[in-house]
Amino acid sequence: MFWLIIIKFVEMVIFFIKSIDFFKCPGFSFLSCGYGGKRVYCNCRNLYSVDNLCLDRKYFRPMNNNGVNSMRLRNIPGAKDAILDSPYVVQEPSSHKGMWSEVFSAKQPVHIEVGMGKGRFLMDMAQLHPEINYIGIEMYDSVLLRALQKREELEAEGKKPENLFFMRMDARLLPEVFEKGEVDRIYLNFSDPWPKARHAKRRLTSREFLERYDRILTRDGCVEFKTDNRPLFEFSLEEAAASKWTLTAHTFDLHHTPEMMEGNVMTEYEEKFSSMGNPICKLIIQRP
Repeated sequence: MFWLIIIKFVEMVIFFIKSIDFFKCPGFSFLSCGYGGKRVYCNCRNLYSVDNLCLDRKYFRPMNNNGVNSMRLRNIPGAKDAILDSPYVVQEPSSHKGMWSEVFSAKQPVHIEVGMGKGRFLMDMAQLHPEINYIGIEMYDSVLLRALQKREELEAEGKKPENLFFMRMDARLLPEVFEKGEVDRIYLNFSDPWPKARHAKRRLTSREFLERYDRILTRDGCVEFKTDNRPLFEFSLEEAAASKWTLTAHTFDLHHTPEMMEGNVMTEYEEKFSSMGNPICKLIIQRP
């Protein structure tokens, strides 16, 4: 009994130490989650949801059933070298501006995903739509590495999507990489909410980013955005209206909107959040 008490005490001390590190993280704040719990938010960009609590991934790393870290990893040794050596990653993307049709084996419409994460959404899309060329954009080396690993797994299964490439870059540089009219569609899936008002322009659906998208999309090009964050979604609707974009479709509960669920390809976050009972919001807007 005495040793059991000692063990519990040590566990509490360890958790308290970790908590101190977490709350010291710059930009830490609490937000209400849409499902009644509390969301722990940190400007490190990544959130993790479990039992009504979203934990910053840099400080808390839950494991999946196989004992493997289930979240985005940072600072993986060798990630930069693997990205530089990969034939699936476009190096120096700005050198292809105006010539993206030459990067792919076939001249087809180009769709991009900004902040693609581990790439599952685009890999599924590339296999479902071989008539479209896809480019996944991610700014974190370790996350892009996971996408490369997933693509290698696809090839090991005999699937080799020739219509998919990746890029490591900051989305603010999109107009330096694509010429006007080179991109037909942009996907934004579960983007960082950047909840502080002073960071509003960093949100991927802000008017600042909409202006960047306008500079690369075709005349009838559009943006598709999905999120479980209701405040971010409402902000996005307001920004689109203020920027004179045309709202062609939207819903506050995607999975209960049959006409918008048709052909829907789920992301990893979409599966996670919807399984927790979070409504998924989606909008499609067309450039002015």
